[in-house]
Amino acid sequence: MKLLSELRLWASSCLRTWEKFVSRDGDINYFSDMNNPEAVQAFESIKDSYDILAELREKLNILYISCQENATIVSPFLSYLSAR
Repeated sequence: MKLLSELRLWASSCLRTWEKFVSRDGDINYFSDMNNPEAVQAFESIKDSYDILAELREKLNILYISCQENATIVSPFLSYLSAR
């Protein structure tokens, strides 16, 4: 659970940084005159990577919720077994 929490926090932090970078007032504006096709392609590749990271963060969130629900279900049973 701890590793899952740390991964979720890391992904969220990275995505917040990206969102700040690409925001209307973000540093992306320094690259608005980019004409080099290779640079444009590299930027698109970076953007695609962050899109994938956003999808992975959603999967991590779903796994985290699932783990919490399973722990809630299993915990009473484990307490019962340890009391025997």
